[in-house]
Amino acid sequence: MNGGEVALAALGIVATVCAALIWVVKFLFTKNDKTNNRLASSIEKSANASHALQQSLAARDARDHEFQRDVIDALGKVSISLDQLDRKSDANLNAVQLIASLVEKEAAV
Repeated sequence: MNGGEVALAALGIVATVCAALIWVVKFLFTKNDKTNNRLASSIEKSANASHALQQSLAARDARDHEFQRDVIDALGKVSISLDQLDRKSDANLNAVQLIASLVEKEAAV
Protein backbone atom coordinates (compact mmCIF):
# COMPACT_ATOMS: atom_id res chain seq x y z
CA MET A 1 0.00 0.00 0.00
CA ASN A 2 1.30 3.37 -0.84
CA GLY A 3 0.80 6.54 1.18
CA GLY A 4 -2.30 7.64 -0.76
CA GLU A 5 -4.10 4.37 -0.21
CA VAL A 6 -3.28 4.45 3.50
CA ALA A 7 -4.53 8.00 3.78
CA LEU A 8 -7.70 7.09 1.89
CA ALA A 9 -8.27 4.06 4.15
CA ALA A 10 -7.64 6.20 7.26
CA LEU A 11 -10.06 8.82 5.91
CA GLY A 12 -12.68 6.08 5.39
CA ILE A 13 -12.22 4.88 8.98
CA VAL A 14 -12.45 8.44 10.35
CA ALA A 15 -15.56 9.09 8.23
CA THR A 16 -17.17 5.87 9.55
CA VAL A 17 -16.33 6.79 13.16
CA CYS A 18 -17.70 10.33 12.61
CA ALA A 19 -20.89 8.91 11.09
CA ALA A 20 -21.27 6.57 14.08
CA LEU A 21 -20.72 9.47 16.51
CA ILE A 22 -23.25 11.62 14.64
CA TRP A 23 -25.78 8.76 14.81
CA VAL A 24 -25.14 8.33 18.56
CA VAL A 25 -25.49 12.09 19.23
CA LYS A 26 -28.65 12.24 17.12
CA PHE A 27 -30.06 9.23 18.99
CA LEU A 28 -29.27 10.86 22.35
CA PHE A 29 -30.85 14.17 21.30
CA THR A 30 -33.93 12.33 20.03
CA LYS A 31 -34.12 10.37 23.27
CA ASN A 32 -33.68 13.59 25.28
CA ASP A 33 -36.36 15.28 23.17
CA LYS A 34 -38.77 12.43 23.89
CA THR A 35 -37.92 12.59 27.59
CA ASN A 36 -38.30 16.37 27.59
CA ASN A 37 -41.63 16.09 25.77
CA ARG A 38 -42.89 13.54 28.30
CA LEU A 39 -41.67 15.74 31.14
CA ALA A 40 -43.33 18.81 29.63
CA SER A 41 -46.55 16.84 29.19
CA SER A 42 -46.42 15.70 32.83
CA ILE A 43 -45.78 19.26 34.02
CA GLU A 44 -48.69 20.52 31.92
CA LYS A 45 -51.00 17.83 33.33
CA SER A 46 -49.91 18.73 36.86
CA ALA A 47 -50.49 22.42 36.18
CA ASN A 48 -53.97 21.65 34.80
CA ALA A 49 -54.80 19.52 37.82
CA SER A 50 -53.52 22.25 40.15
CA HIS A 51 -55.63 24.85 38.34
CA ALA A 52 -58.72 22.62 38.53
CA LEU A 53 -58.11 22.06 42.24
CA GLN A 54 -57.70 25.80 42.80
CA GLN A 55 -61.01 26.48 41.03
CA SER A 56 -62.73 23.74 43.01
CA LEU A 57 -61.42 25.14 46.30
CA ALA A 58 -62.49 28.67 45.34
CA ALA A 59 -66.00 27.41 44.53
CA ARG A 60 -66.16 25.48 47.80
CA ASP A 61 -64.97 28.52 49.74
CA ALA A 62 -67.67 30.64 48.08
CA ARG A 63 -70.34 28.06 49.02
CA ASP A 64 -68.99 27.89 52.58
CA HIS A 65 -69.03 31.69 52.86
CA GLU A 66 -72.63 31.81 51.58
CA PHE A 67 -73.67 29.08 54.05
CA GLN A 68 -71.98 30.94 56.92
CA ARG A 69 -73.78 34.13 55.92
CA ASP A 70 -77.12 32.26 55.86
CA VAL A 71 -76.42 30.76 59.30
CA ILE A 72 -75.51 34.18 60.71
CA ASP A 73 -78.72 35.67 59.27
CA ALA A 74 -80.78 32.82 60.73
CA LEU A 75 -79.10 33.19 64.14
CA GLY A 76 -79.78 36.93 64.02
CA LYS A 77 -83.49 36.24 63.41
CA VAL A 78 -83.55 33.71 66.25
CA SER A 79 -81.89 36.24 68.53
CA ILE A 80 -84.50 38.89 67.64
CA SER A 81 -87.29 36.37 68.24
CA LEU A 82 -85.80 35.41 71.61
CA ASP A 83 -85.53 39.08 72.61
CA GLN A 84 -89.19 39.63 71.65
CA LEU A 85 -90.19 36.51 73.55
CA ASP A 86 -88.21 37.70 76.60
CA ARG A 87 -89.95 41.09 76.52
CA LYS A 88 -93.39 39.46 76.18
CA SER A 89 -92.54 37.05 78.99
CA ASP A 90 -91.47 39.94 81.22
CA ALA A 91 -94.69 41.81 80.35
CA ASN A 92 -96.77 38.70 81.14
CA LEU A 93 -94.91 38.21 84.42
CA ASN A 94 -95.52 41.85 85.37
CA ALA A 95 -99.21 41.46 84.51
CA VAL A 96 -99.48 38.29 86.59
CA GLN A 97 -97.69 39.98 89.51
CA LEU A 98 -100.00 42.98 89.23
CA ILE A 99 -103.06 40.73 89.20
CA ALA A 100 -101.69 38.78 92.16
CA SER A 101 -101.10 41.98 94.15
CA LEU A 102 -104.62 43.24 93.29
CA VAL A 103 -106.10 39.90 94.36
CA GLU A 104 -104.16 40.13 97.66
CA LYS A 105 -105.41 43.65 98.23
CA GLU A 106 -109.00 42.62 97.49
CA ALA A 107 -108.64 39.65 99.75
CA ALA A 108 -107.29 41.89 102.53
CA VAL A 109 -110.24 44.29 102.24
